[in-house]
Amino acid sequence: MVMISSIINSVWKFLTASSSIGRRPVKTNTQTGYALCVLVWVFALFLGPANGVSQNSKGDALGQDNPRAFGQLLTGTLATNSTGSNVSYVLSVNDLIKVEVYKEDDLKRETRVDQDGTVSLALIHSVKVAGRTVSEARELVKSLYDRDFLVNADVAITVITTGKTNAIITAPKLKFQVMGEVKKPGFVEIPENEKIDLVGAIGLAGDFTALANKGSVKIRRNEGGKEKLYDEDVKKMLDGKVKPFVVLPGDVITVRQTVF
Repeated sequence: MVMISSIINSVWKFLTASSSIGRRPVKTNTQTGYALCVLVWVFALFLGPANGVSQNSKGDALGQDNPRAFGQLLTGTLATNSTGSNVSYVLSVNDLIKVEVYKEDDLKRETRVDQDGTVSLALIHSVKVAGRTVSEARELVKSLYDRDFLVNADVAITVITTGKTNAIITAPKLKFQVMGEVKKPGFVEIPENEKIDLVGAIGLAGDFTALANKGSVKIRRNEGGKEKLYDEDVKKMLDGKVKPFVVLPGDVITVRQTVF
C-alpha cells in the first residue's frame, strides 16, 4: 500500500505542476487529473488481490490453512536422496514411509513396509501397501479411515527412504519349531534353497531322545488361515515304508513320549 500511495502522489504532482511546452506554461486540467487518479486506483485494486492470492497460495501449500493443499503437497513427496516427488512410485518391502491425516496428529505414523508388504497404522492396523503406487496407497488408507472412524479424511503419504536403493535386502530366515522328545528342542532354520523332510527336521533338532515315540509325531500347520494337524510315523519313514513328509516354514513339530 505504501508503494501504491507513492505512485499516486507522483502522478498527482505531475498532473498539477506547471510545465513548459515551448515557452507557454501549461496546467493540467483538474478533471483529467481526477480521471487518471481513478485509473491508478483501479489498477491498484486489480494488482492487490493478485498479490494476495500469490501469498495465500504459498501459505496453503504448506498445509497451514488448506487441507486439500496439505494432501497434495505431502502425498508422494519423496526424500531427495531416494526417488524424488512422484505419486506413481510403487511402494515395496523395506520402504520407510510417513502417514499423516490432516488435523489428526495422534494418527501420524512413521513405519517401514514389512516383509509381507504391510504397514501397521493407528486404528486400522495392518494395511497392504506394497505393490501399490503412493497415490493408490493413499486412497486405500483414506477409504479405511472413512469407513469406520473419520469423515472425508485427508491422508498424506511420504516416502522417506526407499528399500530399492539398498544393495542387498536380507530375506527373512525360514524356520520351523520342534518340541518334546528331541535333544535340541526349539526353532530350527531351514537351510537356504533346500527342502527338509520330517526325518531331516528331527536330525536338525539333535535327533530323538530315548523316550521318543517315533511312530506318532504330530505336525501342526497353518493352511489358508486354518490350522491342520498331521500325525506321521517317522519309524516307517526311516524304514522306507512310507514316503517322506516335507516340512514347511512355520510348522510346529511335537514329539511325544512313547507309551510302554
